[in-house]
Parts: sequence; C-alpha cells; structure tokens
Amino acid sequence: MKPRTLRRRATAALAALAACAALTATQGQAQAAPAADALTPATRFYVDPQSKAAKQALADLGTGDLTSAVNMARLTSRPQAEWFTEGTPDEVRARSEPWSARPGR
Repeated sequence: MKPRTLRRRATAALAALAACAALTATQGQAQAAPAADALTPATRFYVDPQSKAAKQALADLGTGDLTSAVNMARLTSRPQAEWFTEGTPDEVRARSEPWSARPGR
C-alpha cells in the first residue's frame, strides 16, 4: 500500500472517529432535561371552551344533529395547540399572553 493512500485512510478514519465522538457528546446533552421542566402524568392542559369546535357542537345541537354534536364535543374536549405563525416576537408575545394567563392551563 502506498504511503499516500495509507495517510488518506488514516485521516478518514480519524475524521469518522471525531464525528462519532461529537455525536455521542451531543446526544448525551440532548437527553438530559431538568426535572423541573418534566411533564408528569398529572399534567393537565387547557381546553378552550370558546373554540370553534365547541361553537360548532352547540350549533349542531341546536339544529338537532346529535351525532355531529357528540363528535364535535369529543373533539373540543381535547387540548389543542394554538399556533402563532405571523408577526414579530413582541406581537406574538402580546397575542399569546391571554392563553398563558388563563386559569386551568
């Protein structure tokens, strides 16, 4: 084997080892989470009683469509995310404040 080929292989092997070591170090850090931020089985999320699904369930009930009303009531009883996809960070903070300040969240 030529010395130049041997050097290239050794360099490639060292680069691969360094990449593996870096990945291992980052995975260890990513898995460590502070205990205070952990969700427990007792964690409860806010369910918005004024959601579109809740209003639709009431509308279906008012028209006598019981099957749709029950389905919408099931849907509205589950916590759902509220996405803020537009605006500056300050605008998003201002719009999200009422959600984070609601009781029972």
